Amino acid sequence: MTSIILENMKIVPETKTFIDHFHSVLLAGGLTSYPKHTIACMSSLAFRMSVQRQLKAISVTAYNWDADHFVAADLLGLYSETYAGYNTEPVFPVYFKYAIQEMQLSLQEGVGLIYWHDQYYTIYGYDEAQQCFLAIDSCGNSGCKLSYETLGQTGDSSIVFMQRISKRSLSMDVRDLITESLVQAIYKWEQHDSILPIEQFACGEQAYDAMIEAIQSGTADWVGAEQTLSMYRTFKHYIARYLHDMKQSMDGLEQLAEKYRVLAGLYDDIVAILYRMQHDRNDRYEEGTRHEMARILISAQQIERNAIEGMKQVVKDIREARGATPHLR
Repeated sequence: MTSIILENMKIVPETKTFIDHFHSVLLAGGLTSYPKHTIACMSSLAFRMSVQRQLKAISVTAYNWDADHFVAADLLGLYSETYAGYNTEPVFPVYFKYAIQEMQLSLQEGVGLIYWHDQYYTIYGYDEAQQCFLAIDSCGNSGCKLSYETLGQTGDSSIVFMQRISKRSLSMDVRDLITESLVQAIYKWEQHDSILPIEQFACGEQAYDAMIEAIQSGTADWVGAEQTLSMYRTFKHYIARYLHDMKQSMDGLEQLAEKYRVLAGLYDDIVAILYRMQHDRNDRYEEGTRHEMARILISAQQIERNAIEGMKQVVKDIREARGATPHLR
């Protein structure tokens, strides 16, 4: 019986999102040498901003997974395949049986896989004797066993997702990678994710308006708000570090990095308030506390709006050359 284990796989659970697992798979598979914050930004994943209008925890995963994850790999010059759907579909057992074969092939090639069912996992091996995959969960716990027989069929969620990333890749100039990341950042700021009902979710700049409204009115899900804004705090820090690291590659990045450094600091402040609210439940009913958070978010919105305008100047030529659809390459 065959058993394969990729020994150098580990997860640093900074975001507990796809990004943690995506970077882990690329790094262990020899597909990148960039740090996580760079991959998160070059792939455009860190520039996403979408929220459920009462800031429920679903905000953390509210986006078009299939499209965004495929594009994330594509922006880095990587070929990938996604297998996704609902375990309630009649054909699910058929296509996931094929997916299992593809997962094994990927591991044989030395590349792990990203898998979702109730949470993200990085699959780093398989054991034919036990008929299972070996995985690391979103908290970084290794040794999780995912049975072939019940893969994607147990748990609370009916959604199942797996992404395989190939060893095949294109060599890309770092300036092109930076340029495209900024173009995508602008697009994500200005456009609503079409997969999300607009009456329930807000995206890009409109996400700020929704957050401010939910917090000011007191209708926010405070536990979900802390989870959501903690994730976006990490993303803003990633962006600040990325732009700072890349400032020698393109003009204008140093100024953008400073804007995002200040922005990340504001997110630190608001997450600290939300954390405090979890320990003193009376705080969430205090109008002064809600007003303070709303004030910080209004400042954050203006800073990020200015940063996006700065990005438009940095990538002005490429966006103009692409005409009405600058986000399409």
